[in-house]
Amino acid sequence: VSQSRKMDFNSLYPAIQLAHDVFPSVDVSGVMKSFLKYFHSERFKAKDLAKKYGKEGNKQLESLYKRKQLPLKIFINSMFGALSAPQVYAWGDMYMGEQITCTGRQYLRQMIKFFMSKGYVPLVMDTDGVNFSTPEDAKDRVYIGRGLNWKVKEGKEYRGPEADVAEYNDIFMRGEMALDTDGVWPSCINLARKNYAVMDANTNIVTGK
Repeated sequence: VSQSRKMDFNSLYPAIQLAHDVFPSVDVSGVMKSFLKYFHSERFKAKDLAKKYGKEGNKQLESLYKRKQLPLKIFINSMFGALSAPQVYAWGDMYMGEQITCTGRQYLRQMIKFFMSKGYVPLVMDTDGVNFSTPEDAKDRVYIGRGLNWKVKEGKEYRGPEADVAEYNDIFMRGEMALDTDGVWPSCINLARKNYAVMDANTNIVTGK
């Protein structure tokens, strides 16, 4: 398949917890929510700084902030695992874990429906994202951001497939929720239901699961 791109939700499970207030009733002081919100925001500050310094050619600071965001990612993602394991985590709540999973699946279905209406063809899906084949006419699309989501700048002109991503974020994503493009490749082949290979711009082949 030509022009494959991965549409990926930003930290899907932590974002669902924060946007939909999915926390156990025993957290009467909101400590878990406060910790998660702080580490979630700090992680994306570090990611943005890594991108900024990468564009400026400062490899040392780019590497520093890439490393800094990784333990924050591990912490915020582990919150879901803790909630779903009440047998080992004193404040766990299986119902909250199931609510997060169920909500994530609904977001994925809704996102797929939106992009299919734009001519994209879903290729393979995982927990927090979908690989799509990009329609030829996507390159001609233009969208002016409304600033209704933290990933979309009001008044900015988005072009090509990123126009569709910005429109989706403005319409559907609220609070900490957001969709992003996680990768774009000239071609992709599905080897099995959950196994694919992509070719980058330098003709290197990378496999994914």
